[in-house]
Amino acid sequence: MVKRYINTKDIIITKGGSSRQESVYRGLSALESAPPDFVLIHDGARPWVTDDIIQRVMDGTVKYGGCIPVVPTADTLKEVDKSGIILKHLKRESVFGAQTPQGFNFRKIIKAHRAVLEQGLNRMTDDAEVYSFICKTVFTVAGDRKNRKITYRSDIK
Repeated sequence: MVKRYINTKDIIITKGGSSRQESVYRGLSALESAPPDFVLIHDGARPWVTDDIIQRVMDGTVKYGGCIPVVPTADTLKEVDKSGIILKHLKRESVFGAQTPQGFNFRKIIKAHRAVLEQGLNRMTDDAEVYSFICKTVFTVAGDRKNRKITYRSDIK
């Protein structure tokens, strides 16, 4: 379908997985025959990404090996157990919402994806969590509130 709209000569198209984590791993695996130094992983549900965000993430990725854009939260956040009891009152100034694109050293992020899969960890919700499992440190840069994620029908408005 994509071939009808754009020149796909330099594009590798892969089949997605049953989860975001599996889809990203499949995409990374498709790049192994000609591995890049760095890779930016973007969530297709965030169509409002800007050139500025991409540049900030790329700069941070080159400098630190792993970088994601974040936005401060306006809400007061609580960690809650399964029964609904508050376990922890999180400090608003240290809690941020993660966005995409997320950038990484290619060899390290694919190694991290393999390591978490080998340990049966297949429910990680973003690649910073996967990367942190092996590489520990992920740098952050300013995201943008306009770089919203479409999750619910009302998000399209």
